[in-house]
Formats: sequence, C-alpha cells, structure tokens
Amino acid sequence: EKFVLREAFSFGAPFWLITLLCVTFYSAVFPFQSYAPDVLQQKFGYSDITAGFVTSSLILGTMIFTPLLGWYVDRKGKRATLMFLGSLLLVPCHLLIGYTHFFPLIPIFLVGVALSLVPAALWPSIPMVVSKERVGTAFGLMTMIQNIGLALFPLLNGLLRDRTHSYTASMVMFASLGLFGLVFALMLKRADERAGLVLEKP
Repeated sequence: EKFVLREAFSFGAPFWLITLLCVTFYSAVFPFQSYAPDVLQQKFGYSDITAGFVTSSLILGTMIFTPLLGWYVDRKGKRATLMFLGSLLLVPCHLLIGYTHFFPLIPIFLVGVALSLVPAALWPSIPMVVSKERVGTAFGLMTMIQNIGLALFPLLNGLLRDRTHSYTASMVMFASLGLFGLVFALMLKRADERAGLVLEKP
C-alpha cells in the first residue's frame, strides 16, 4: 500500500489533470444516462418506449464516432484538444435539457458524441504522461477516482431531486461538471504546451 501511494505521489500535473477531467466528465455522462429516461418522461411526457428510444441516441452517437475519433487520434494526435471539445459539448447539451423544451434527441445524441471525443483521447494519453513501469498503477488510480465520482454524483442527483421535485438542478449539476472538465482540459493544454506538446502529437 505504501508503495502504491509513493507511486501515486510521483505522478506529474498532466496525469492529475487527466484524472480530474476523467472523474468530472464521466460523472456528467453516466449518471445522466441512467436518469435520462425518467427526465424525458417527467419533463417531456414521453412514454417508456419513446424515452428509451431517445436515450439510446446517446449510445448511437458513441457507436458512430468512437472508431472514427480513435483513428483520428492515432494519426493526428490532438488529444488535449479533443478532451477540451468533448467537455465543452456537455455544457450546452445539459443546459438545453434542463432549461428548454428543445427536441431532446439532439442534445442527447451530442452527449454521445462527447462520450466519443473524450475517452478516445483520454485513456491513450496516460501512457504518454507516466513512465511505462507505472502505467498499470496510473490506470488503477484513475479508475478508482473515477468510480468515487460515479458513486457520489448519483447520490447528489437524488438529493437534488428530492428537494426540488424536478431535474433542472440536476442538469445544472451535470453542466457544471462539464464546465469543470473544460477548465481541467484548458489547464492540461497549458501543461502539455510546457511539456513540448506531447499529447497533441500523433
């Protein structure tokens, strides 16, 4: 255990920024995906079938764009930029669902596109910012922190739902997580520039 902690404290700023972006990004997507059918039924009056169909557009967006973006990352790089764009995309999508009656299939599909942009760039970045001897520790630590967020934010969503009796505050929470991810992505781009654009290279 002491060895793992020593390894963790040896990781540099890019690793920790990627990890913070990871936990905020996934916490803004996976809990939302779980609650999306109920959001659509409560706010838009959709039936179970229609709500399920619209929610499935998130996975459709991921299915279409993930292989293309993985191919792009291998050939062009731009990992930090893609993480920035994916985090940015979450903010208006969640706010549209929370505050408007705009046709929800479009922002939900775009959340799926964001779920292609960020992971296609995020996970391959870890071996580029830690030594090869510590890649397993880095992935394990990042996954642990990610799961803390995935345990915490559904609980916060439930508390907000109980207090407000709507999903508007929850959508603001998810949008705020996207905004935090955006800040971490900007900081990562700055750190990567100082390191010689390691993450932006093919």
